Amino acid sequence: MTASVIVVNYNGGRSVVECLQSIQRSIAAGQTKTEIIIVDNASTDGSRESVRSFAAQHGATAILNHGNVGYAAAINQAAERARGEYLVICNMDITVMTGWLDALLDWLRENPETGAANPLLLLPDGRVNACGQNIHITGLGFNRFLGSSAADVPSEPFAVSGIQGAVFALRRATLQQIGGLDQDGFLYHEDVDLSWRLRLAGFDLYCVPAARATHDYVLSMDPFKFHLLERNRLAMLAACLEVRTAWWLSVPLLFSELLTWMYACLRGVRFMAAKFRSYVWVWQRRAEIRRRRAAIAATRKRSDWEILRGLHWNYDWRQFASLASESGTRRSKSATATMPAVSGRRSP
Repeated sequence: MTASVIVVNYNGGRSVVECLQSIQRSIAAGQTKTEIIIVDNASTDGSRESVRSFAAQHGATAILNHGNVGYAAAINQAAERARGEYLVICNMDITVMTGWLDALLDWLRENPETGAANPLLLLPDGRVNACGQNIHITGLGFNRFLGSSAADVPSEPFAVSGIQGAVFALRRATLQQIGGLDQDGFLYHEDVDLSWRLRLAGFDLYCVPAARATHDYVLSMDPFKFHLLERNRLAMLAACLEVRTAWWLSVPLLFSELLTWMYACLRGVRFMAAKFRSYVWVWQRRAEIRRRRAAIAATRKRSDWEILRGLHWNYDWRQFASLASESGTRRSKSATATMPAVSGRRSP
């Protein structure tokens, strides 16, 4: 088996069915020997039965959890069952296009220094959702080229500071090497965390524009997501940054804290409470964070400063402004797992 495509479902409704059908069609038209693994996190909207039916009809593997174990844990579950040399992670609100898988895997085969690769993600209206992420030195992530014309994206593969988690491919051995996805965060920010750790382990990250998929995505935020994103971002920084690096970065770190607090205050009491709870959560898990620091240190091949030189020191103020202009708590359609680029349907 060459590739294992993993889809995590939680109350995905019709979207997960359309996602799986598009993957099956692309596999039938492609050249890559592929298996599909679907993990259902105890859905209650009828999509669990749809997953079971699809698996039976197409010979896919269905893992039907009795509880909601979280997004990262579900991916790790599937990775343990996978037989493919390559793992391809897809959100349940993705529709892939013909040739996407071959293009991604061809790049990984030809470039062993690449740790993970994204396709070009498009919005339903044809504009760009993301071609990788621009990761800020303080752990915030911004969708690269969000809202731009697809014609503005280079045609050849190019390096990015972070992968966008809606669709990406990597070697199964690479994921095993860095210890899998961080399950402690439950949901959101997995892609930024994975990107940071892959770069620390000596790998580069790329977007392959020849591979394309459509993402049913809306840039939005609610208090629950804000809490998860902020706590997971802070925990990642605590686990990945050496103490002296954190000291030298104290000014930009404090400035990002000021920005996120300003955003929380602008959105109201529920967002302010969510931000405060993120500190409590990190403090309560300080022992686990120390264990993560040790595990990350064991796989480290690059210094913090080598990583920071490849990250972004500026913010995407347009994405910040878009989130700040929201009125009320608007549920969004998908998720990107970084603070300024979040949405909703990719629940755990």
